[in-house]
Amino acid sequence: KIQLHPVVLFFKRIVSEILCSNFSGKIIALLYSDKIPCYDCCVDTSNKVFTPSMKAAIFFKAYEGAEIRFLRQYLRNTFDVIELGASLGIVSSQIANKLKNSKKRIICVEPNRMLLESLKKNLTSNGGADNHIILNNLVDYSKPLHSEVAFFASSDILGSSKSAAPSSNTFEEYPVKNITLSHILSEFQIDKFSLVCDIEGAEIEMIFNDQAALSKCQQLIIETHNATASNKEYKYTEVIQLIAEKTGMTLVDVYGPVAYFERR
Repeated sequence: KIQLHPVVLFFKRIVSEILCSNFSGKIIALLYSDKIPCYDCCVDTSNKVFTPSMKAAIFFKAYEGAEIRFLRQYLRNTFDVIELGASLGIVSSQIANKLKNSKKRIICVEPNRMLLESLKKNLTSNGGADNHIILNNLVDYSKPLHSEVAFFASSDILGSSKSAAPSSNTFEEYPVKNITLSHILSEFQIDKFSLVCDIEGAEIEMIFNDQAALSKCQQLIIETHNATASNKEYKYTEVIQLIAEKTGMTLVDVYGPVAYFERR
């Protein structure tokens, strides 16, 4: 891969900050009435959790940019797609749009109930009413299936977590029933599938506890995070290596913490 010069990276970052500013986002939202184009999709950003800077980042294709580029380049419409951590549906829209002319489904798992309305709107408008399923659950392997697990939802969606209560009083704590990848495969009678995953470090639990389900995964687009398992800390680069070791999939492409694997 070509390494950009530090000076180029600096100016790129400055330009990005200008383009994705709150001012730019307000203008873009006004011009498009909160229906913001992003590649072949249109993202409904009317939910109050969308900040102006997020709206600008969506328009300029900077929001979840690596994940979207990877799925547009690599994701095939020959398998059902499971998306863990669907959030507001920006990435989900791209997946649903890719699957809309096939008979395949996207199954979205999102624990934050504040985001479900926007997720459904964006899935329906970009993929249709029939090719998606939304599960308001939390991926968790610490308790028996369908146990209630504490979830901490923030008005800043990037801060939501299942970990210990953050110090900020902007978090709302409520219970969400847990789910596992194996259960999703069983419930919806899925054999081979593609997986898109951004679950803020919980992927480490899945890697160690659900290898049977991962053995059926044919394509994996994942944003990795620094994580801890069995009192051992893993950097995101080590998590990427661990995925290859535990799943037998081949690492095809990587951009920072975002990686694409496929089974060959």
